[in-house]
Amino acid sequence: MKELVSLRKPREKHFLNEDGTFTVQMYDHDIHYLENGEYKEIDNSLIELDSYIKSVKNSFGFRAAKNSPLVTVSQNEKYLTLKLVDFYPKKTEIRNNEIVYTNNNGLQIKYSLMAGVM
Repeated sequence: MKELVSLRKPREKHFLNEDGTFTVQMYDHDIHYLENGEYKEIDNSLIELDSYIKSVKNSFGFRAAKNSPLVTVSQNEKYLTLKLVDFYPKKTEIRNNEIVYTNNNGLQIKYSLMAGVM
């Protein structure tokens, strides 16, 4: 089975089977995002850089501070910044597509990236 990348849609993958037939896999959420006229695979993994954490590949930008529950989501030159007031994290963890901030009292704040949404 070989994916026909040129037939991708936000929620579909198309394949050419060995016997010459086609298979379409359809999803209830976006699995691709459009970049320069081409659909790319969404990767909601998070990577840690010097002073912040960011998403790998998605239709929107996601950036979070390491030591503060400050998160910015951006798309098409517009952005939204969220900051939780009076929450001071003692620990920050990255778990695949989630960031978990824990304060001294054990209270946790979790941001999760999912297909096309936060």
